[in-house]
Amino acid sequence: MPTVKIPGAWTPSTAGRSSLTVPGGTVGQVLDQLTSCYPDLRKRIFAGDRIASWTNVYVGEDDVRDTGGLDTVLAPGADVTIVPALAGG
Repeated sequence: MPTVKIPGAWTPSTAGRSSLTVPGGTVGQVLDQLTSCYPDLRKRIFAGDRIASWTNVYVGEDDVRDTGGLDTVLAPGADVTIVPALAGG
């Protein structure tokens, strides 16, 4: 099963867990399962039915926006990392 790494600031939504094993064969399936278990994360990760512009999702070192988005296929044991986008000036 893939392992999802949760940003530190978001761990209150996951009962303090920064890493979770989540079933699924694609990024979309994993994120759907994750947000079903931890509904507070849905508004942080999704904008409608796609990954929000303020959230980056990586499989290994690859941004899923470059590898198929929610349809990105995950190998067994893949690492999925969620990173909130930063803004500033």
